[in-house]
Amino acid sequence: MDPYEHTLFNSVIFIFEPSAVNAMEKRIIRNLDSYELMHIYGNESFRSLCVILAFDISHQDLMAAIKVVSKLANFSLHADMLFEKTLYKLFSRIVFLLSGQSIGLQNIKEAIQIMQLTDSKDYLKATFAFIKDVCQIYDFHDEGLAQLLKEGYQKLD
Repeated sequence: MDPYEHTLFNSVIFIFEPSAVNAMEKRIIRNLDSYELMHIYGNESFRSLCVILAFDISHQDLMAAIKVVSKLANFSLHADMLFEKTLYKLFSRIVFLLSGQSIGLQNIKEAIQIMQLTDSKDYLKATFAFIKDVCQIYDFHDEGLAQLLKEGYQKLD
């Protein structure tokens, strides 16, 4: 996939059925190690897999999400790939938190702090909205996460 295909796919992923996304995921994973799509905007293959990870979480498919997390964990990110590292930290730890692992919350906080330090307000808004939606979809209640969302929204105002 070239950068334009990744961008298009990332923009319209939520109109596809999970089976179609799964097929694209396999294609992206096949190319992840052998074809490192690097340019000034980062690694598009890695970002596409993060979008698929968000898709799997939204569709309550934790097993598929865990599979994507394990694929991303095996991928070596360059030191200058701060955005990709932040996305991975955020989405993988949401999966961990939903799976009952306590390590998730601290890493979610760290990802949010990175976005705050880089003044990424649009990403912060999207992150808070995503976490709020995930909590509703999974009927997930965590006091620490609720407090994090409350404080985060206050800082955006």
